[in-house]
Amino acid sequence: MKISFKKGDKILFYQPWGLGDMEMFSPVIHNFKRLFPQIRCNLICRRPVFTLMKDYPWVERIHILPAADNRTLKNIISIISTVRAEKYKLIFPSTRITLNYMDNILTRTSGAKYKVGNLRGNPLWDRFDCGCRLDSSIHRVEQNRQLFEAVMGNEADFEYKFYNPSTPDAEKNADKKLNGINFADKPMLGVHLGCDIKNKFKQWPLPRYYKLFEGFLSDFNEARILLFTGPGEEYTTKGLPDSERTAIIKEELDVVSALLSKCSLVLTNDSGMGHIARAVNVPVLSIMGPGSITETKPYGVDGHVIAVEPRLDCMPCLPGRPTCDGKYPCINNLSVETVRDKLYPLWEKYTG
Repeated sequence: MKISFKKGDKILFYQPWGLGDMEMFSPVIHNFKRLFPQIRCNLICRRPVFTLMKDYPWVERIHILPAADNRTLKNIISIISTVRAEKYKLIFPSTRITLNYMDNILTRTSGAKYKVGNLRGNPLWDRFDCGCRLDSSIHRVEQNRQLFEAVMGNEADFEYKFYNPSTPDAEKNADKKLNGINFADKPMLGVHLGCDIKNKFKQWPLPRYYKLFEGFLSDFNEARILLFTGPGEEYTTKGLPDSERTAIIKEELDVVSALLSKCSLVLTNDSGMGHIARAVNVPVLSIMGPGSITETKPYGVDGHVIAVEPRLDCMPCLPGRPTCDGKYPCINNLSVETVRDKLYPLWEKYTG
C-alpha cells in the first residue's frame, strides 16, 4: 500500500525506547520530510530521548511517554487523548514496537487514519494498514527501512542520514573544552562506560575498563581518553585512577556529539552513545553482551563489535530474562586481553 501526503498532513513517529533506538530510527523521519517537505512531523518518545530530539528541526512537537514503571491507567488515557486530538494521518512506530502489547494498543487507539506496524501473521493482532514481518537477520536500521517501504513502496529512494544533534555553538564549546584540558590536536579515544540504568547487564565490568586504560595510555604515548558520562552514571568513574591524559565529560548531548566527532575511535558498551558516534561518522567498537549483535551493532563498515567466541547458544537473550541466573557470561567472560587485542589494531588503523 502506497500512501500519498499533501500540505498540512501530520505524521506521528513513535519511538518509546532509548537513544540508540532513536538514532537507528532517525533516517525514517529524514526521508519522510525530504520527500514531503510540506508535511508536519511529531514524535512520541521517553523523556531521555527528548533530550536528544528536542532541537530536531523537522519535528514540531514531542509527546512525552510516561516511563514503563510509571504508567498508570490515568496517564495512559491522557497520552492517548492528547495524540487523538492531533488527528494524525499516519502513525509510524519504529520496528519491533507494535510487537509489544501496550505499544500495539497505543498505535491502534491513536486515531490516525493509517497505522504502520510489524506483523505477526495473526489477523486479530495485525490490524495495520501498512506493515511487514520482522526480519531479525538484518540490522534494525534496515528493518526500519522495510517499514518505510511498506508505506512508500519498494521503489522509494531511502537515504541513510542519521540525526546529529551538534550545533555551531556546541562545536565552539567542544573546542573550548578540549583547549582547556590541553587535548586539542591529540588522538582521542572516546569511551562510554555506562548504559541505560535498566540495562546494566550490558555493561562490561568497570575494573576491567580501568585496567585496559592503564595499559592503553602506557602503550600509546600521545593518546588521550574522553570518558562520557550521562545522568546517573557518576558511579562509572569513581574508581578510575588519576591521569592527566583522561578527562571526564558530562555535557549536554549537542556538545557530546561535537566532542565525539573529534575522537579517532569510540569504545562503548551496547549503548546509545555508540549510535550517536556513528551518526557523526566516527568509528566505534562496541562490547556486545546479551543484545542482538546483528540487529543493534554500530551501523556501517566502521561499526565494530567484540563478543565472546564462540557465541553462546543463549545469545541474544531477552532483556532482563536471562537463562544464566543473571551471571551473563556473554559479557563477564570477556577478558581485558580479549578487548585489548581488538581495540589496539583499530586504534592504529584509525590514527594512521
